[in-house]
Amino acid sequence: MSKNSLDLRGDQENPRRIRASELHKLPRAEVWTTDPLYSGKDIVYSGTPFVEILKAGGLSLSPGMAGIREIVTMTVFIEAADGHRAVFSLAELCPDFLDRVTLLADTKDKQPLPPGEGPFRIIAPSEKLRGRWVCQVKAVTVHCPDRRPRLRLLVDQE
Repeated sequence: MSKNSLDLRGDQENPRRIRASELHKLPRAEVWTTDPLYSGKDIVYSGTPFVEILKAGGLSLSPGMAGIREIVTMTVFIEAADGHRAVFSLAELCPDFLDRVTLLADTKDKQPLPPGEGPFRIIAPSEKLRGRWVCQVKAVTVHCPDRRPRLRLLVDQE
């Protein structure tokens, strides 16, 4: 497995590996932010809206009240190579619920993420403390109550 790929695993019909080149074919977005570590320097992160990766892995975001009720009960657990972990509600990642984009970034200022941050990083632009801006994303698991995980994304760290 290449270090720039995600393995989509879990309770889905067609688990598969998505390479970085395939991620670039999914919808892309940019997030403009400032870097608190470098005197507020402006930074542009680019990548795939996180919800698009979940959809590519087979996660259904059904419209209607039944779908909404399921979405608000699901959680997304993110693990980093260094052991850092973070949790999102699926509703926090879904554009039907919030007017913000959480990104799986692969570039910073039009360059690949540096080794300490990449190959993939979660960017949650509305967060002040950035505790869920997970660097070196290793695995992502979607949990639904009373069910086994529906989707698991693993990042190879060769």
